[in-house]
Amino acid sequence: MPYEKIVMSGKGYVSTEAPSLLSQHHRNLILVDTYGRATTYLNSVIESLTNTRYRIGQYDTFGDKSKSSYLSRQILKAKLDSQINFLRSTNKPELSEGISQIQSIRNCINEESPYCH
Repeated sequence: MPYEKIVMSGKGYVSTEAPSLLSQHHRNLILVDTYGRATTYLNSVIESLTNTRYRIGQYDTFGDKSKSSYLSRQILKAKLDSQINFLRSTNKPELSEGISQIQSIRNCINEESPYCH
């Protein structure tokens, strides 16, 4: 199957075999209303022990304060980098002061201190 997900819209009927086939191939099915808003998501069941261990590891990471703090800082840095890159891409000189302020905030996020002063 060349698609990661299938989006269905409109009125009609679907046999239970169709979502089952999609599930077997680890493809998602999204049902949308007439306005294009998603109403239902159907995802395949994760049956792999590896995936289960992976999820447990993710939950354990968020339970560890030092790991959680590290991840929070990394996410914050990435978001600030994204904002800086976007503002630079506009090529507007009047934004340079704002970009500098965001950069200084981003630079004060380090391994020792989770808070900027």
